[in-house]
Amino acid sequence: MLNGQKGLGLELTLNNFAKRFYGVPYQYGYHDCFVMCLRWVDKNNKTDLRTQYRYKNKSTGLSLMAKHNKKYIFEFFDDHFKRTDTPKTGDLVAWRENQYGACGIMSGNKYLTLNSAGGLRMSTDNFYMAWSLNG
Repeated sequence: MLNGQKGLGLELTLNNFAKRFYGVPYQYGYHDCFVMCLRWVDKNNKTDLRTQYRYKNKSTGLSLMAKHNKKYIFEFFDDHFKRTDTPKTGDLVAWRENQYGACGIMSGNKYLTLNSAGGLRMSTDNFYMAWSLNG
């Protein structure tokens, strides 16, 4: 069970989590979709993946991927979570967009993500991969 489910319910907890991202400018390595997913994972699983996969900009992000032989940055999720074809609220999803990111957190039948053009948004695009945070 995700720690965020205690007391509030997962959907409300995810909404509260998302509030801190409103109005924050997009920035690789600090405020991007991958970092947002890592923050969610760390909050709910008492991990420190954000520190483990720290990068400061697009260039250092690409270097991190090369060092770990990853084609897409969200493939780091494979090292920690089991893939699923039926993601539930709170699980991670990714879609094939580019190597720099394109991932988010399931919320009902949509997912929460960040993009460089519009910041925080809900999307209904088809996902390419998904990971269950509940094992």
